[in-house]
This record gives sequence, structure tokens and C-alpha cells, in this order.
Amino acid sequence: MFDIALSVVSCLRAETRVDVAWVVEADLGGDLDLTEAVGLTPGGGRFGGLLGGALDGPLTDAAVTAGHGRRISLVIDDMTAAAAGFQRGGPVTCLIVPADRLPVELWQRLVDRDPVCLRTVLDGDDVVAAEVTEDPEAHDLLATGRSARIQREAEVLTVLSPLPRLVMLGRGPIIDAVEQVATAIGWKVTRSGQPSQLTLLAQTLMPRDSVVVMSHDVEEACAVLGAALEGDAGYVGALGSRRMQEERATWLRNEGYAGIERIHGPAGLDIGAATPGEIAVSIVAQAIAAHAQAIP
Repeated sequence: MFDIALSVVSCLRAETRVDVAWVVEADLGGDLDLTEAVGLTPGGGRFGGLLGGALDGPLTDAAVTAGHGRRISLVIDDMTAAAAGFQRGGPVTCLIVPADRLPVELWQRLVDRDPVCLRTVLDGDDVVAAEVTEDPEAHDLLATGRSARIQREAEVLTVLSPLPRLVMLGRGPIIDAVEQVATAIGWKVTRSGQPSQLTLLAQTLMPRDSVVVMSHDVEEACAVLGAALEGDAGYVGALGSRRMQEERATWLRNEGYAGIERIHGPAGLDIGAATPGEIAVSIVAQAIAAHAQAIP
């Protein structure tokens, strides 16, 4: 839900109806991103996504009859599941609820990318209430940074912990290796060789997030580094020689950026790393350490 929160808030401010759907239960033989959700607007509009788009059609139809909110059961066939990257088809249970029936506090917490637990109360399959809760079982999950669904007799707890995000500018074997290491530990990676595709995102990052830049073009690198300095990313790393680091720092100072000391450059812990894989481990380890200091 984190990725669609701003769009949902915009719809609510414009008094445009938007139904929000998310997965409660699925067994498709693959990893599920439990923070995913999709927003559905009248006329077939859609933002966000679930299960690689496998539910787009059925959810659009379900939104018409969702009323004040419902729990719905769908079945994904094997071919659709395979196209979406899963091992097999099967039943999927979702909740679909009008955004204005969900707590205002929820959307603010999601926009801020704060961990949160939503309690949805059911009468049969009808949603009768929804609230942000400090449920003890959910608290234990949130403390470990895990998202989950907890189903009880007449309620569903949707536990949402934001995935750490890594924004990367550049190409090459080191950047490839950083992406592999970050993905392996559950980070959400956004990567591009074009700074224009990353600057806005870099400005919105939070203390649990990271930016890594590798570009020989000083202006391109500094466009992303400057955007990161304007945001709250807990780790900002820059690859390259010390001379290049100095050129970037001079450019940023001349453009009036503050907080240049936040940039780790050259990026990575000094562990004697030599290969792309070793360098990637040193960078991700440094980022983890920086996050621990940035997050209270």
C-alpha cells in the first residue's frame, strides 16, 4: 500500500471514489510482496498492482459490487500465474474497500512510510469497520520489519512494514552485484542509467532507504546525489575515485546543496574488497550500518 498512498490521498482530496484491494491469502508457489495494493477508480482506472497484474481484470469487475467493502475469493489459472512469475495457479483471497472507508491515519502513516497495522472487521464477507491498531501480535511482527496477514474469526490484520528501497544510478558489474545483494536481503531496487528517472524518487526516500550512484558524468551523478540530500535517505553512497568524489562535492557546494558530509564516498566499508561481489557486500553492509544509526 505504500506505493499507492500518495495517489489515494490525491483521489480522496479530489473526492474521487477509489477502491483499494490487497491480498489476504494466496498460495501460488512464489514470493508475495505483502505491501502491494491496487487502487481502482470508476471507469476502469487503475494504479499500483497485485501479483504481477494477474488480478487486474477480476478486481476491476469486483470493484463494481464492492459496496462498503468485501472479502472476495478468486482463482488464478496456471497460465496467468506463470505469466506473472508464479509457479502455479490457485485460489486467492483479497479485501477490496473504498479508500474513504479506511482510516485517515492509515494513509498518513503510509505516505510517511511508517510501519502500521490495519484491523478490518468482517460480518461474513462484508467489511463493517476498519481501524489502525496496536495489536500485540502485529507489534511483534512490526518490530522485526515483517509484513503479514493475520486472519481471525471475524477480522483480518494487515501488517505493513515498508521494504527498504535502494535507488541506483549507473551501469556495470559493481552495480549489478549491489542489486543482487540488495534483492537477496529483501530490498526493493529501482535502477536506471538516466538521472531524470530517479531524482523525484530520491527526494522522497526515508531513513531506511538508500541511494547509490556510479556515473563518470559529474552533473548526472550530482543530480541524483543532490536529490538524495534534499530527502531523508539514511544512506547515500557514491562510487568512484577520490578525485571524482572531490569534483562532485565541489559541484554540489557550488549549487548550494547542504549536508554533503552525508555522502559516503568512495562507497563501502574498508574490508579489502576487490571483486564486484565483495565491493557490493561492503556497500550494502555500510548502508545497513547507516540505517541503524538513522532510525531511532
